[in-house]
Amino acid sequence: MTTRVALTVSSLVVLVASCHLVTGVGDATFEPEGAGGASTSSGMAGSSSSMGGASTSTGGTSSSSGGGGGTGGTMACGHATHPPNGTCPAVCDSCEGSICNIECQGSGSAYDCGARFGNTIICPAGWDCSVACQGSDACHWISQGISIACPAGHRCDVGCAGSSACRNLDVACAPDGPCGLDCVVADAGCRDAELLCGSNDCTLTCDEVASMNQRPEPLDCTGSDCVCVDTTCFP
Repeated sequence: MTTRVALTVSSLVVLVASCHLVTGVGDATFEPEGAGGASTSSGMAGSSSSMGGASTSTGGTSSSSGGGGGTGGTMACGHATHPPNGTCPAVCDSCEGSICNIECQGSGSAYDCGARFGNTIICPAGWDCSVACQGSDACHWISQGISIACPAGHRCDVGCAGSSACRNLDVACAPDGPCGLDCVVADAGCRDAELLCGSNDCTLTCDEVASMNQRPEPLDCTGSDCVCVDTTCFP
């Protein structure tokens, strides 16, 4: 695991002046590019709604008028390129608007992600990604753990609940997309899981303060320019 650097409270105050604060995976609000656009997401498995905003994207560069998105090829803190709706990619179990939902349950289930993906889940390009790891060992298939590769320029949320559901999991955030890991920490649900942040907003959230043998790894904020927060995971 890499060295973790947590932002101080004073740093967060400065960041909030220019960035959209993320309060936790599943209840955060991000605004897509476009005049007056607003997008909200809630729930572990991810749901999204958008109103009043149209978005355009060319070559991975986002622009904004009224929504606070990035300009000149630089994405603003807390924002993601709003992907077009289209045919739901095969890797997704369902799609809701711009979100690809991937469901993972225990070994031998109808949603056995170990059998489907091996040791790496790769979120589809051009879509926001929501991965729900629910059930015993849902996203923990080998002793070294597995990894989730988030899509460039888009939101990525991972939710974990169940005995060792996300033990040793690595969430590899995109360099430019908001990213978060939400943990129900009972029964080592996120023990030694790690959130590897990019330079956009990044949050690690636990349902309660985790004891030593239940905890995920401290948030890896190396290189993060935006809000980077541990919430209730550590005393």
